[in-house]
Amino acid sequence: MFNKDNALEMGWRIRVARQERGASQTELASRLDVSQSSVANWEVGRRGIPLEKVVPLCRFLRITPSYLFGAEPIDAAQLVTKEYNRFRDQIESKIEEIKRLQEFVDKMKPYYTEAVNPGCTWTLGDIKCVRSMDHEGSHWDGQERTWR
Repeated sequence: MFNKDNALEMGWRIRVARQERGASQTELASRLDVSQSSVANWEVGRRGIPLEKVVPLCRFLRITPSYLFGAEPIDAAQLVTKEYNRFRDQIESKIEEIKRLQEFVDKMKPYYTEAVNPGCTWTLGDIKCVRSMDHEGSHWDGQERTWR
C-alpha cells in the first residue's frame, strides 16, 4: 500500500544517495530504463518505486533495500556534515569564479578608461574623473568627481 509519508522519506533517501553518487536524475533514469520524470516523482514522494526497480536502484546508488525502505536509521550528523561540505564547496567555487572575474575586470580597466572615458582613472573600484566635460558633453566646473 502506498503511504505518502514513507514515499517522502524514501524519495529523500534516493535523492541524497543519488547526489552523493554525483549522478543526475537523467543518468539514474537511463540506468533503470525509466523516464527522468519517474525518478523525479520518486524523489518528491509522488509515486512509489516499482518492486522490479528496487534492487537495480539500490545497486546503482550503493545503498541497501533496508536503508531505502527506512529499516536502517539515517545518521543525521553525517548527512548534515555532507550537506554542509557540499554547500561550502559550492560557495568556494563561486568565490574563485568571482576572483577570476575581478582579475579580468582589473585587466580591462585601463582599456575601458582610455577608450570610453579619456581623462578618467580607476581607484579602488570607483571611477574618478578630472576633466572639463562628461560623456554627455555637459561642462563641469573642473572639480574632481567620483562614482561608485
